[in-house]
Amino acid sequence: MKLLHGDICSQILKAFYSTYTILPSRLDKSFYVNFLLIEMQSLGLKVESNKKHSVFYKENLIGDINLDIVVNNSLY
Repeated sequence: MKLLHGDICSQILKAFYSTYTILPSRLDKSFYVNFLLIEMQSLGLKVESNKKHSVFYKENLIGDINLDIVVNNSLY
């Protein structure tokens, strides 16, 4: 089965495993997010953090969510 964004997902997993193997456990979430952002950028991915995103249901705005990381404007 081919994933819709398989190439991007494999790069994200590569960055995740770097984060997992290098940083110690029990740090604040912000350390992991910042490390992951740097790692994904170094792999050539376009990343944004703390991006506000509107959520709709049946074409009606039901609220906004703050996304930790958006990758290549495709994956949240």
